[in-house]
Amino acid sequence: MAQVLKKCDCRNKTRCAHLWTVRYREPGGRTGRQREKSFPTKREAESFGVKAENDKRAGVYIDHQLGQISIRKWAEEWLAQHQVNESTRRNYQGFISNHLLPALGARTLASVTIPDVKKLQSAMVNGGLAASTVNDRMNILRAMMATAVKERRIYESPCDGVPPIKTAGAAVDPDEIPTLAEVYAIAAAMSHQYRLTVWLQAGAGLRISEALGLTSDCQREGFLRLRRQISAKANQGDCVTRFVPLKHRTADEYRDVPTPTFLDQEISNHLKRWGTVEVDGVEALFAPRERGKGKMPTASTYGYH
Repeated sequence: MAQVLKKCDCRNKTRCAHLWTVRYREPGGRTGRQREKSFPTKREAESFGVKAENDKRAGVYIDHQLGQISIRKWAEEWLAQHQVNESTRRNYQGFISNHLLPALGARTLASVTIPDVKKLQSAMVNGGLAASTVNDRMNILRAMMATAVKERRIYESPCDGVPPIKTAGAAVDPDEIPTLAEVYAIAAAMSHQYRLTVWLQAGAGLRISEALGLTSDCQREGFLRLRRQISAKANQGDCVTRFVPLKHRTADEYRDVPTPTFLDQEISNHLKRWGTVEVDGVEALFAPRERGKGKMPTASTYGYH
C-alpha cells in the first residue's frame, strides 16, 4: 500500500511547511520499483496514493515519471521507433522541426493539453497551410500521442478533443490539367535524354521520382512493374543507396501500371538511342551517360530540365 509521510525532522509535522510525500511501488508487488511524489497538503498526497493503488488493481497504472519527458525528446524517440520510407520520414521531420518543436518542444509530454493542440492547429492554418495539409500534420501528432498512451506515459491523448479541419471536396480544376497540346510542347522542349519522362508521367501517371528511377527490368508487355524510385538523397554524401522503395511500400512490394502502345514504343525508342547505365546493380534509363561523371537526376534537380 502507498505510504504518506513527511521526510523531515520537525516534531509537529501537521504544522511544518515541508511537503507531504507519497511512497508507493509500481505494478509487480515487492518487485515493483519504488516511487515517490510530493504534494503541499496531506489530503492531496493521500488522494494520489489511493489513486495509484486503485490504478494498479485496475491495470491502468500510469508511470508519471515517463510522462515528464520533453516533447523534443519524445519526438526523437517516437521517430526512431518507426521504419518508414524516405519521403514519409522527411514529412514527419518537417512537421516536427517546423511546427511541433517551436510550439511545444520545451513542454513535457504529460503537460500538453487540448487547448495546446488546438493552438498548434490554428497556428498552422494561420500560417497559410491548406486544411488537408494541416490534417496530415495533425495525424502525425495523433500517432505520437497514441503511442504515449499505449506505453502508459499519459492517461489520454490531448488530440482526442481536437477534431480535424473540414475540407472541401478534392475536385480537380480542369483548367490546371495540361492539354494534349501543352504536353506535346513540354516534351518538345525537354532535354532529349529526359523526354521519355514526360510520357511516363502523362501516359502512365508515374511520379517524378518513379520516372527518374525507371530501370530496364520494369518493362513488361503492356505494363510497367515499378519496384523503386530515385532517392531524394541520391547525390548526398551520406546516401546509402540511390534507389529506395516506392512510396507507402516496402522493398519487396511493387506497383503494376498499364501502358498504352505509344508509351511502349517511346520506351523502346529511348532504349535504342540511349541504352542504360548500371547503377547500384540495376540498369537505369536516366543515369549519366559517362560512368563516374555527372549526377543521378532527382526530383529537385529535374526541375531544371
